Amino acid sequence: AFILSASLRPQNLFGFRVGGAMYGDRISRGGVEFADELIGSGHVVWDRGRVEAIAEYIHVSHSELTAEESFSSPSWYAHVGYRLTGSLSDLTPYVRYEDLDIDEADPVFTGFIGDYEGFIAGVRYDFEDFAALKGEYRNESFSGADRTDSWFAQASFAIPISGGS
Repeated sequence: AFILSASLRPQNLFGFRVGGAMYGDRISRGGVEFADELIGSGHVVWDRGRVEAIAEYIHVSHSELTAEESFSSPSWYAHVGYRLTGSLSDLTPYVRYEDLDIDEADPVFTGFIGDYEGFIAGVRYDFEDFAALKGEYRNESFSGADRTDSWFAQASFAIPISGGS
């Protein structure tokens, strides 16, 4: 397996980052190698002050070792959030769109994962520097089925670890 990754953060564009990665591997099933996998991705981030905007594209390619056929499954998402001002500055409403298009003949994904399309809207409450609560509405379609509506809640925290003496 291999992985390559690079990103740029221009000093004159504070909060801007662009980058990408490439991952390659050979996939085994039951101890038998059967496909090569290549995953390429690229992202753009603008996280400056009140505005956060993120977009990422991922392309997964599988090639069976016994055939000369390749299968492509692209996906992407775009996310925009805005931290409110004044007494509401701990709140960040956001929207996100996600799309995953799985090749129906892909030997690795078939039977495990299908197409996905989702619209997400939510609000994040940062009540401490390293802790947040999130409420989210999702309107989604899995494998071309009827769209479903759902609500999610999440609590998250980070434990800062500092090195040194």
